[in-house]
Amino acid sequence: MSDKSTVPAQEIPVISPETVVLLETLERGRTVVGIDISHSSVNVAQTAIYNGKPILIKVSVEPIDPENETEREATTIAALKRSLSSFKIRNADIICVLPGRQVVVESMLMPIMPPKELMASVKLQVAAAHQSGLDKSVMDVNIVERVLEEGIEKTNVLAAVVPKSAVDNFLKNYISHEKWAGKVSSLIPSSVALENVIKRSGLYMDKTIAVLEMGANVTEFNIYRKAKLELSRKIGITGTDLTRSLSRSLFTTAGKIELSMEEAESVKRQYGIPAPGENYLILDKIVAGQVLSLLRPKLEQLAAEISRSMSYYHDKINGDEVDQIVLFGGGAQLKGLAEFLNAELGMSVELGDPRRDIKLLFEGMLQSKENVQRLVLAMGAAFGDPSGINLLPLSLKESKKHFLERLAVAAVAGIVLLISVGVYGGALMRMNAVKAKLTSAEKEYKSILPKVKELKDGLSLKKMIRTRPDIGILLKQLSYLPSNIYLTELNLRDNKVALSGYLSSSEQEAQNTAGLVVESLKKGILKDVQLISLSDATSGNNGGDVLPKQGDVVKIFKIQGRFDRSEPELSNKKSVAPGETAVKQDAAPANDKQSMPLRRRSK
Repeated sequence: MSDKSTVPAQEIPVISPETVVLLETLERGRTVVGIDISHSSVNVAQTAIYNGKPILIKVSVEPIDPENETEREATTIAALKRSLSSFKIRNADIICVLPGRQVVVESMLMPIMPPKELMASVKLQVAAAHQSGLDKSVMDVNIVERVLEEGIEKTNVLAAVVPKSAVDNFLKNYISHEKWAGKVSSLIPSSVALENVIKRSGLYMDKTIAVLEMGANVTEFNIYRKAKLELSRKIGITGTDLTRSLSRSLFTTAGKIELSMEEAESVKRQYGIPAPGENYLILDKIVAGQVLSLLRPKLEQLAAEISRSMSYYHDKINGDEVDQIVLFGGGAQLKGLAEFLNAELGMSVELGDPRRDIKLLFEGMLQSKENVQRLVLAMGAAFGDPSGINLLPLSLKESKKHFLERLAVAAVAGIVLLISVGVYGGALMRMNAVKAKLTSAEKEYKSILPKVKELKDGLSLKKMIRTRPDIGILLKQLSYLPSNIYLTELNLRDNKVALSGYLSSSEQEAQNTAGLVVESLKKGILKDVQLISLSDATSGNNGGDVLPKQGDVVKIFKIQGRFDRSEPELSNKKSVAPGETAVKQDAAPANDKQSMPLRRRSK
């Protein structure tokens, strides 16, 4: 069944002459265009700054004809061109949603430490958790906020990683050869785009909600607490899986019943999930109860995956109870889905409205509820933060800086034109927006250079952890030491471990504090742990990083121990989250000597 018949026609609302003039004025200024390429349509949304706040000024949903899969790339590019032909993007920043199962987003709490060490530590954790090496991936990290966990201040960090091949293929297939390629300033995961929409809605600001976004090929389950992403998982049940379920053969007393894929898609879209007990005839060949029986196995599997993900969030991440589940995206409009999940999970499930609390240029811009759901990711991209997560390759991030410089020149020229026609206030507002954008781009550009060195360091540390999984366990244990312990170095030779660092305490408690560190390490994977030395630190040999409280002293300590090879499963055992697969680690090489700086913890 062609998606041209299932995607609603483009809305052509009636716009007043005054609104047309305002739209043309806003389009000449700085705008953001969000693009989401789904299985069945290309979805585009455009925002601009008006009266000091972002406002949605234009949208487009262009269908993709999926009948000939061999020509999908060509039909998608054609749909993208048709859609963007109605947008003025000369002064636009384009943010694309990166599709696919391979995009991984992790939220993690890290000890307070200097930014460089924080980035290196996050890369270590991501490298240890995922099989693909960072040298073959694109990764970005965003510091969200500082939080208190059991009275200890920590940093909430969001990290996104995707195979470089996935980014290269997306850019090559849809972006790089087009005239707007140089205007693409950011690639973001769909979970981040959804977060941008949720932040606009005051309804969810004080809640913990789970968002199910079901597509034809990818279903994503995300949990947001106070509009901040805390868990993102891919779920293996998609819209296409439900269609295939309906096309399975069904044997009854009347004979064999079998729907074609085209018929199955039509039944799914028109009738959805029938309620128990309904027995009306569909397509003169199958009754509603039979449709439910064909769909039920996959729907129950979907509910089970959702339940497992919420349990993982609550138990492993110490998250709050989820208040409700919100359905977004084209697949969320499946009739009866909210009611089925409500009955299976025993909690509130509702269809989300991306228009909630979104400022529109004019009423009637978003009339079709189906198109509104298709536009949710594009709208999230258009309302995105350019300084947030960005999965563009490093080389394109650098070219973005030069693009913004050219954008400033164009914007200034536009401002002069607007002043000449008497709209000085709006022009000044756009000029300030451009200046703020340039300042943000300059900061991002300066941050790129040290990240190159951090990435090289992270790759060598990642290799060490993959060949010595017990090191990763030790690092995790060390991250829970008290805040007055400042670790500086970890040396390895065969199975022997040597730790060095500083501690800050009163003179009387220094020996006891060092002893507590030793006892803590004994409870982990190290054996024969001993305090080798404890000496006074002077102002010249503590690195200037340790600032003791009044009356306290700073001591240098050295501790030795060894890894216990008699418990190999301890070093390899790893908690597996829903939707993830445990990775088999390589054995540790013999007679290796390695040294690395530890994640630092300061007061």
